[in-house]
Amino acid sequence: MHMSPETFGTLFKKLRLQVGISTLKELGDLLEKQGFSYEASIFSHWQTGSKIPIQRKIILALIKIFREKNQYITIEEYNRLLVSAKHGYLTEHEISDLKIPHSFSPFLAPPKISYFTGREKEIAKIFQILSSNKIVQISGQAGMGKTALAIEVVHRYMSFFPDGILWYRVDTTNVGSILNHIAKMYGEDIDALEDIQLKSSFISSLLKDKKILFILDNVEQKNIKDLHFLLIPRDTIRYVFTTQHSFFRIDPSPYVFKLTSFTQEDLQNLYKKVVSNKNSSHFIFFCKNYGSLPLVSASIARQIKYLRTNHMYSNLEYILSSSTDLLTYEDKNLYDYLNKVKTILSSNERKLWISTATFNAVDFSEEAIQYINGLSSNESKQTLEKLFSLSLIEKSNNNRWRVHPTTKSYLSSFLDKTEYYSLISYYIDTFRREENGYNNMYPKIEKDFDEIKSLLEYCLKNNSLDHAIQLWEFFSVYLWERGYWYMLKTFGEQLVKLADKKGENVMSATIMLRELLWLYIWQGESLKAYKYLNNKPLVETIKEDKFLLGTRQQQMGFIFSQHKELQKALTHLNSAKIIFEELSNPLNCAETIMYIGNAYEKSEDLTEALIWYKKSFDLARKYNYIEIESKSHYYIGEVYKKLGDFDKAKEHFVAALLIDNTVKRRAGIGWNKHSLSEIAKAEGEIEVANKLHREAHEAFSLVGVNPSLH
Repeated sequence: MHMSPETFGTLFKKLRLQVGISTLKELGDLLEKQGFSYEASIFSHWQTGSKIPIQRKIILALIKIFREKNQYITIEEYNRLLVSAKHGYLTEHEISDLKIPHSFSPFLAPPKISYFTGREKEIAKIFQILSSNKIVQISGQAGMGKTALAIEVVHRYMSFFPDGILWYRVDTTNVGSILNHIAKMYGEDIDALEDIQLKSSFISSLLKDKKILFILDNVEQKNIKDLHFLLIPRDTIRYVFTTQHSFFRIDPSPYVFKLTSFTQEDLQNLYKKVVSNKNSSHFIFFCKNYGSLPLVSASIARQIKYLRTNHMYSNLEYILSSSTDLLTYEDKNLYDYLNKVKTILSSNERKLWISTATFNAVDFSEEAIQYINGLSSNESKQTLEKLFSLSLIEKSNNNRWRVHPTTKSYLSSFLDKTEYYSLISYYIDTFRREENGYNNMYPKIEKDFDEIKSLLEYCLKNNSLDHAIQLWEFFSVYLWERGYWYMLKTFGEQLVKLADKKGENVMSATIMLRELLWLYIWQGESLKAYKYLNNKPLVETIKEDKFLLGTRQQQMGFIFSQHKELQKALTHLNSAKIIFEELSNPLNCAETIMYIGNAYEKSEDLTEALIWYKKSFDLARKYNYIEIESKSHYYIGEVYKKLGDFDKAKEHFVAALLIDNTVKRRAGIGWNKHSLSEIAKAEGEIEVANKLHREAHEAFSLVGVNPSLH
């Protein structure tokens, strides 16, 4: 194959980078120490080839700098640099002055990375494996630091391979060219051989008994069919592959290392190494936005090192938001790889991969990805495994999957609303299939809490009221019972605002009556709730909706019972009870009956209160409404406590606490422990009372309840 002659510019840049001089400013500083001072622009001209050094002594000074940085560059490479500038070859006197040996074992690895950090366990393990295994495979998505790790391994353990370190990019160089180059490194020329098998056999003989480490960088699936030509069957030769793929079927089988993102400790050590020992919290914050990807983390550290202003972090934020350099190492770029791999996936594989960016939480289930892509279980499993083998997704815990934030950022640009709405439909269908009510639904919401919360935020942001309300139907019950009252209030008020904006008055009233007004009442804002309940537009809006009319009567009765206005309370609560009975709604009937008991208790008629609380308990038990059952236990316990029957009171409080702990109902936990602490105090068990009191107030603080208001 005909090769165009190398120019001074290309050779100059290649050698500069090969020895680890990353910037032209750094080169200028080194030349100045040699007595040559130039404007920085001259180096750019050298690199583009628009100008070349006229004086031979300048090129010799460059060679001296390169030599001090990397002792493995050959005389031939330096001669090519001189020839490209029309200065002939190095003389024997110059070779002697520069202390360049006429021959040494080839060392083709990139220069050592000065800021390399972390991966200590992996480095030790890789060397241990190389002592017995022929091949080590370093896998991970682009930017995970595979090449950097291989470079570090090479520089730490090169003395164990005295006959050479051979490094090749196999994704951009064909096997025949690599074999030709290996031959030249050891003084032979096999360019004339056309048969790849003959070339491989010749190299095998040439390298007999030599201790060599091969680094085959960026191995792709397409390289596998010819890779065996490079696997020399010699016991003294070892190989390290770097690849985005999870595994290859080759013989002998490689030992696979799957790299993951940096830990917080890795990030702290990187910051100390590159920047300083000062506070690294801002640095870690920025890195975590990119999933602590090693490539990006190292780039951010370097940006911080070179920023010298009082507004360093605001400047850094601007740089990060506008820079693609963070995702680039040498000539590798994460987005270039993702663009490339997207073209080799089938349409269904590509669709599923893109849909993984829909998930905003840490990970996602196979069932969810299967649903939103309309695939069978087997089809989704096979596709997920293929994407995993290409390092496009990662395995999480409990048969779940995750996508790295940088990959997710790339995929997000291909998403549209349909994926989000399909995911919302998945959750709604999942919850509606639960035959045993909300109790069995809670663990599912718990597992995907962040995802559901994120979807609700997406709906609000995009003014999608219908989808938001469908999610809210289930999510609001969970938030209420688990005591996430601040979140309940925030989302509820946003939904009311959106419903009002769209003229959905009944929907707005439903959210107010079903969730927000109860929240106001329990958080001591009864007056606010009372004013809304007597608002004429509300009464007009709900006059045709029996459920909402019943809920309004229930809340009015509850407010009057709090103010010990028994007859007004009973009037409203009995009206609510009749409405819910007509609607065949046993849940709200049981709840209303419980509030009737509460009205009697507030008016000190404990005998009547106990009768109604037990009716509520029986109805809740009949229909398995465990939240109402728990609350009835609590109120029955309160009556017995007031009657001085502490044993029966404790029996009911403990029963209620058992339910509340099971379903994680924080407010209930607080109330039951609060009452148990009062009994312990009355019985003289001060230490127990204090402990229960602290635990009760911890639970109250989580839900924003002030017990003194009740």
